[in-house]
Amino acid sequence: MSGAKVKLATCLLNISEARNKAVINKVVEAAKAAIDANGEPGAAVLNAFVDPEYNRSVITIAGHLADLETAVVGASKEAFRLINMQIHEGGHPRLGSVDLIPIHPITEETSLEDCGVVATNISRQLVQVVNGSSFFFFGHADERKRGLIERRKEIGWFDKSEVKRCIIPDCGKFESRFGITGVGAAPYMSNFNISLDTQDMAVGKKVLKKIRERTGGLVGVSGMAFPHLGGIEVACNVDMFQIDPANDFHKRHLEAGTIEIVMGTFWRTKFKVIEEVVEKVTGALGVKVIGESIIIGFTPETARQLTLEAIDNQKSSLVTSLSSTHM
Repeated sequence: MSGAKVKLATCLLNISEARNKAVINKVVEAAKAAIDANGEPGAAVLNAFVDPEYNRSVITIAGHLADLETAVVGASKEAFRLINMQIHEGGHPRLGSVDLIPIHPITEETSLEDCGVVATNISRQLVQVVNGSSFFFFGHADERKRGLIERRKEIGWFDKSEVKRCIIPDCGKFESRFGITGVGAAPYMSNFNISLDTQDMAVGKKVLKKIRERTGGLVGVSGMAFPHLGGIEVACNVDMFQIDPANDFHKRHLEAGTIEIVMGTFWRTKFKVIEEVVEKVTGALGVKVIGESIIIGFTPETARQLTLEAIDNQKSSLVTSLSSTHM
């Protein structure tokens, strides 16, 4: 298996719970049980990252497409059963018990179209087994290929976590107990977080202006800043992308060496470059970066290798504890 060309994908399943460890463990076990039910495991739970202050966890599941689909449905079904958005509290924007189901290719043989099919299949299955669950599509699960940020703006994800009443889900029927879930397919997105030794949100805003692609910062980088553990955390989404030879922004960063090729024809801004830009901005303001940066989940390279090894060794879960630190 380790040397074979196979279609593998991963899901960084975002759920709105991190303070009740029993709930997280049950969601992990539900994913594992769904994988084991197929006989020989074709997928694995790679990691469970928890952030109690945000009250949000990211469970990384990866494998063959059909096995991944089964595992994510099993985990999501359990999360919907256990997490009630009517009583949820946390420091991170969210609209769903299961807030995000992103499907990403981790081998060159897997297309975004493949991942889009997996994403829509997951939503259709969950609507059948969780009455009241609802979904909005993004990326290659969406007919118009709208991005996650665009869709989140449309439904009000950034607006005090209250879904806009005029929004009609792409799949299912909205109920406040479960909220609404984003499900879609896109090139691999790494979550990269940096903590600042300040409570001044103006510092966070200045950092965001320098790193976000939409304000002329770094390619494929978006981000938000939140109060976190007595300071401010800059939470970055670092998307993989394909070079556009006609794009001057891409060409400038290629020449500057701020980006690197990651998988096939996909590139990504280097994590160390993000750190350097953040440290330059904060240093000029007399603010220090606290501790190490945190990658939530894995890079696609690591996810691919761990998945192949887990399948070879017939291990449906690599989770031995819940993590809240850099891996």
